[in-house]
Amino acid sequence: MKSLCLGLTLVGAIAFPVCAEEGISDDFDVNGGRSASSKLNGQSTVTGGMSWQTVGNFFITDKGTVSLPPGGGSAVVDLGSGGKEWEVVADLKPRGKEWIGIALGGDKLGTDWLNPETGSQIMVFLRSNGNAGIYIQGTRTALLRNKERRISNFDESGFSHFKIIYNAEKNKLTVEANGEPLVESFDLGRFGVVLDIKKAGFHFHPAEAGEVGELDNFKITQR
Repeated sequence: MKSLCLGLTLVGAIAFPVCAEEGISDDFDVNGGRSASSKLNGQSTVTGGMSWQTVGNFFITDKGTVSLPPGGGSAVVDLGSGGKEWEVVADLKPRGKEWIGIALGGDKLGTDWLNPETGSQIMVFLRSNGNAGIYIQGTRTALLRNKERRISNFDESGFSHFKIIYNAEKNKLTVEANGEPLVESFDLGRFGVVLDIKKAGFHFHPAEAGEVGELDNFKITQR
């Protein structure tokens, strides 16, 4: 993902490029050539044209969401280099003992989700009871007091909207759940960490039979 400079605009006597953000997004809609029950692996995102890489049998539901049979797994896409700020959003609906997380991570995010060096570098997850957590470098560092907290406006029968904003230049993190900040402009430099962001994606923690969660409206923006 790179900024696209589409032309020039004049300010006084100086010409500046007019740039547009380029992003990656997927609403998992069954229209446009996709069919219900089709496997997510190898499919291209709706915008950005990036290929989904999955561990686990993720599939498109007839409701236009993505889900996974009990057993757990991860789905990721590659990111472009040189980003100063990343934003990742998704709608999550876990079930039973399951939790669902979204993350920015290293080159092994898909195959080794909790690896502190090459897996999830920033992970936000939601449990089916409405509790959320934020971890840095696998599960090495929890950012919330008591590790988890219940999010506002949680509805177990519906989706909860999550947003990660990571400014790599300033090494600061903001996380929102249903529009409410869980952390805001949190300085990760206090932990002395340098994050290596190469992929983004989501993870379904193993669920029991009949406890199948869903995810929808996954989007990544680079600024």
